Amino acid sequence: MDFDGIQVCAAVSRKLPFIAEPKLRIRPFLRWIGGKRLLVAKLTEYLPQNAQDKIYFEPFLGAASMYFSIQPKLSILSDLNYHLINCYEFIKIDYK
Repeated sequence: MDFDGIQVCAAVSRKLPFIAEPKLRIRPFLRWIGGKRLLVAKLTEYLPQNAQDKIYFEPFLGAASMYFSIQPKLSILSDLNYHLINCYEFIKIDYK
């Protein structure tokens, strides 16, 4: 997508095949400036109990701290950083 000359990169994600039940604690593999890693515990208090079953939309993906914490079944992940989205797309395809 392109908004006023800014390219928006997005990836649609279904629950990754290597995430087993019960929910595993997955940590982000990146450290990201402005990341939500330290806020995840507080932010998840405001989510509904069934947040994992709802569509999760993340406009500022970064290190994906919230995504890995929630582990939603369906999500729309986006970030302005094209290379970051490509990195996640590659991992989704070939995570081993």
